[in-house]
Amino acid sequence: MKKVLSLFIVFSLTCPFSFAQKIWTLDECIKQAKQENLTVKQQIIQADVSKVDHQQSKQNLLPDLNMRLGQGFSFGRSLTESNAYENTNVQNSSLGISSGITLFDGLQMFNNIKKSNFDFQAALQDVAKAQDNIALQVMTYYLEVLYAKENLKLAEQQIVFTKEQLQKTAYLIESGRAPKGQLYEINAQLAQDEVSLSTAKNTLSLDLLNLAQLLYIEDVVSFDVDDNILLSEDGVLERTVDEIYQKALEFLPSVKAEELRIKSSETAIKVQRGAYLPQLTFSASYGNGYYHTDNVVNLDFQDQLEQNRTFGMSFNLSIPIFNRMSVCNNVKKANYNLQTQQLSLENVKYNLRKEIQQAYANAVSAREKIKLADANVTAYSEAYRYQADKYEAGTTALYEYNEAKNKLTKAMSEKIQAKFAYMFRCRVLAYYQGEKF
Repeated sequence: MKKVLSLFIVFSLTCPFSFAQKIWTLDECIKQAKQENLTVKQQIIQADVSKVDHQQSKQNLLPDLNMRLGQGFSFGRSLTESNAYENTNVQNSSLGISSGITLFDGLQMFNNIKKSNFDFQAALQDVAKAQDNIALQVMTYYLEVLYAKENLKLAEQQIVFTKEQLQKTAYLIESGRAPKGQLYEINAQLAQDEVSLSTAKNTLSLDLLNLAQLLYIEDVVSFDVDDNILLSEDGVLERTVDEIYQKALEFLPSVKAEELRIKSSETAIKVQRGAYLPQLTFSASYGNGYYHTDNVVNLDFQDQLEQNRTFGMSFNLSIPIFNRMSVCNNVKKANYNLQTQQLSLENVKYNLRKEIQQAYANAVSAREKIKLADANVTAYSEAYRYQADKYEAGTTALYEYNEAKNKLTKAMSEKIQAKFAYMFRCRVLAYYQGEKF
């Protein structure tokens, strides 16, 4: 019994540490999303398929090797050596091995190797693009959670202020410096603040749920994130839009993928043009067989293998003369595909420049909003303190006091919103300047 009690005490002491709630950092969230996101996994599979295609294009240079085995039976009347028909049963076994290799095909196989390598590298860029997109989405959801936490703190702070105001009003009523009706108004304000607190809690819960679902985390109830986050905001607006755009062109996966696909399309034209040239192949073969006929003296197995074996080799040259214009049309289609891919790259570049311009303008606007929000908080803080002093002295109305407090609350909320908006815009611009998530 003492041993059981000791084990229970040990388990009770260690249990809180064993089931401590995990606090997720931004880096951990991004890593989790990259590992679990289905879109990223699909892109990885597509890259693996492209890798196999590239390997196969190189292995097409190797010769093939095939083996043939056969067993035949013949029953019925057949003409014999004595020029007479007799019922004869014949069995035959055959073996054959053949191999062939393409010696020249207009460099189509070599160009296919280059093309498949470009396709594989483009697929890897697609994986990087998908990972960057999910990282950006995680950061957005993460900042929304932090913004909701700040709003929750603000709502809790407002309840503290209102309760303090309730105590001060009760004192003013007792001293006869305020009417009793003000107490009802403050209780109503407290109820409204509690509703705002409940709304802030629900918003935080939903934002945490959205982030947890994005990370494919099943335990959404205990999911929480680290409030301490450091995102670099220095120097992101020092470069011009054109400088950021030129820098993004050097490394951005979406641009690199399209550039690689253009190279693939250019190589595809060479592949199709190779069909204009002759094709030279070499093949070799070996064959043997064993035959057994009833009512006839048959050679033994080893003698037949010595006599029936055959060897062969051949060079084959195929010269295209007229192929119903199929090669010419395939070259035209390859050129059209190249033009389509070039337009796709131009579209990606155009959208990139537009996104950078919008992100830059939003960052500048967010920075200005922070300055204005700071000034508003300072101004409304002074106004609130002034009204609070007057209210304690009994020289101002409750309505004016509440209005000053609500304006301060709104200013603080706008400051929080501007802060996180600026952090996000700066992080987007930092990404376009080469910083990884």
